[in-house]
Amino acid sequence: MNVTTLIPRYERFEEYDHSVSRIGHIRSTKLFIHRLEDIPIDRTQPCLYVPPTRRSFYLIDLFVDTQFEHTCNGRTTSIRGSGIQFVHPNQIETISVPWSEVGQTKGFTLLFQPQFLSISIDSVRFYQEFMFFNPAEHSFLPLTNEQLGELRLLFEQINYEYHHDPVGNLPVIRSYLLIVLYKAKQWIAQQNAPQTPATADRATLLAREFEHRAYAPTGLLRTVEQVADEMAVSPQHLSETVKKLTGRTAKQILVQAQLSEARTLLGQPLQTVSEIAFALGYSEPSQFMHFFKRHTGQTPQ
Repeated sequence: MNVTTLIPRYERFEEYDHSVSRIGHIRSTKLFIHRLEDIPIDRTQPCLYVPPTRRSFYLIDLFVDTQFEHTCNGRTTSIRGSGIQFVHPNQIETISVPWSEVGQTKGFTLLFQPQFLSISIDSVRFYQEFMFFNPAEHSFLPLTNEQLGELRLLFEQINYEYHHDPVGNLPVIRSYLLIVLYKAKQWIAQQNAPQTPATADRATLLAREFEHRAYAPTGLLRTVEQVADEMAVSPQHLSETVKKLTGRTAKQILVQAQLSEARTLLGQPLQTVSEIAFALGYSEPSQFMHFFKRHTGQTPQ
């Protein structure tokens, strides 16, 4: 058993749609969009609930005057009002929303595979350009009425093009999506949000790639030396760069990624502490219990 067994990873839009939106009408393997108002309400269940999952694709939610709790990497955030949310593939997302709130939620969910933008922008430059897709942090940008109006028009156009000719209109959809992303980048820069810098130099990109790898679902508590070897840099250079750019040591980020995984798994009723320990790569449950208590002050249960 490993962590990818306990926390499933959606590889296809159909898997996500079956568990979450239940909309259907998936017309492309590269992108999927639907209105939040179209999510069917199932009164036989107490709420819309999706257990912790990852995805192989990026997720963007545009919320219009919304109110609910969002859990990402084991931490719950209250979302109020209108805004846009960016979810990285390596983030662990849990959904639990009362049907009364689902019925009042308006906006769009847009999913896209990493390669969808590869014609216009390669993967390295993608991370450099759009740093608000951060696996370590919940990324939500509140919107003014004017900003919301701009994005609603863009999402409406993407939705129209997708459902009328998703194959032939992909270049047009790609252009609209890039406008959405660059608009968000511009507004974040204007707010001068320190946790999501608008531009990235080589050092910042290195730190971001480290975070991306730290939160990857390997199920193992890796060392800084192991990740540095994967990235073909020296452990000292990696540690110094990460500390300078994030304010945390590389080891602290690795520990936080493991704790996020552990907290998410401990919140599920069907797994024992021993199963979670083995899934996270520990040879003995006692090792995991020592690790968890050392960093949280609590015994895992």
